[in-house]
Amino acid sequence: MPQSSINRSDSGAPQAAESTSFPPNSIISLFKELITLNYESTPATAQVVGLHQALGRAAMGMTRNKHKMYLILARSREICNDVLAALESPPDSNNWEFQPEIVLQDLDKFYTLIDTLEEVLLEVADVMPSELEALGPTSPSSWPQSRAALTKIWTRLEGAPFD
Repeated sequence: MPQSSINRSDSGAPQAAESTSFPPNSIISLFKELITLNYESTPATAQVVGLHQALGRAAMGMTRNKHKMYLILARSREICNDVLAALESPPDSNNWEFQPEIVLQDLDKFYTLIDTLEEVLLEVADVMPSELEALGPTSPSSWPQSRAALTKIWTRLEGAPFD
């Protein structure tokens, strides 16, 4: 598996890549950056986290549209980290009154976020086989369709409910 490296001290590092908790000035592999999360998954998030990590592993073998795929996976990682952080630190029960309707709204938002992320990652999984095929005489014909699909996926990750 190819291992690209990113020097964390470079000021030109993409902002999305800086959300992981790697030590400053350390050398990490792109592979690890794509799949490493800041928190452990929970039973509610295990499937979507596993899907994200499987796609991150597969992305290292891509032959085209790598930049778009890496951006998508970096955004997916950010969303996973945000969800897991929210689960890690629930609101302080001493500072708020229990209001069932608010709790239910928050749970609905949380599950909508997880379900939508899973849908988006499954769309990525649908595009992945054509991105993994070796470059050959037929690959240029499907390249624009794959690029368009990845652009659509990126647009979804930048919109509701992720914004």
